[in-house]
Amino acid sequence: MRPITCPRVRPAITLAASAIRHTSGRISTQLGRGRRAASRSVSFGGEGPGGEREAPGCLARLLLFILSGFGLRPFMRSLNDAYGWRYSASVVAQYGLNQGAGMNLLLLSIKFYAFSALKIETAEWGRLQGFSAIPWQLKALFGILSDTLAVRGLHRSPYLILGGLLGFTGALMLTVLPASMLPAAGLALLLLLCNLNVAMGDVVVDATIAVKCREVPERAAQLQSLSWGAFGLFGAVAVACGGYMVEYASPRLPFGLSAGCACAVLVPAALGWLERREGPARPWFRCVMSELCADRTGSQIGRAHV
Repeated sequence: MRPITCPRVRPAITLAASAIRHTSGRISTQLGRGRRAASRSVSFGGEGPGGEREAPGCLARLLLFILSGFGLRPFMRSLNDAYGWRYSASVVAQYGLNQGAGMNLLLLSIKFYAFSALKIETAEWGRLQGFSAIPWQLKALFGILSDTLAVRGLHRSPYLILGGLLGFTGALMLTVLPASMLPAAGLALLLLLCNLNVAMGDVVVDATIAVKCREVPERAAQLQSLSWGAFGLFGAVAVACGGYMVEYASPRLPFGLSAGCACAVLVPAALGWLERREGPARPWFRCVMSELCADRTGSQIGRAHV
């Protein structure tokens, strides 16, 4: 093929070739920028052009969030630094295990057990349920009692231990007693003990949360999130698994697990994770008598002034 030598055609070809080179150069520049942006979006940060540390991209932040336990590890680390890991574990034991998992397991299986095994009528079940819910109406009384009356220098732990033992006894009796030996009145009493455990623990631990929030107010919202988050998380797991336990095993299995959850609050209360002792330890009856004598002395002084 002969080369084109026409003087009019050659300038046109040269102009077209330069335009093609210019366009291809711009395309390669844009592709290079796209590749660098993509590499920055998946990188975990590096040195920028000015020597500064570049922030990690979106995908890197997502991976870091997953590796940190969906943000749970830094959340718990900040709470442990503010209040201590023992107190955080006490809150999770009460609101997560005892109230979230234990109470939901009990409520899921007790109605099925009452109707199918004990043959309780609907009207009788309503009376039984109303009687067993009395401790929830007395929460204010539990709070006043724990605030004013200390047992061996402690205001919270003894009441938490008492409630945990009562709840453990009630759930354990529901687990081991056969249906033929459990009348409706007995079922109401055992349910009353289980509700007493959860209601008393709720009041006691909530009072300690109020104190801790005043001590470290900048972490108060996170402490509330811990209590409600533990309640929701453990409660969701209990609700999801409780139905399968009742269907494929027996209603007694959730009762036994509820008894174990009631024991969870005994450990932090017995080890003193909730509070420190105020003053020297004294016998319980001496504490009561000193409170009564102080009130009586104060009333007599007031009358003498009048």
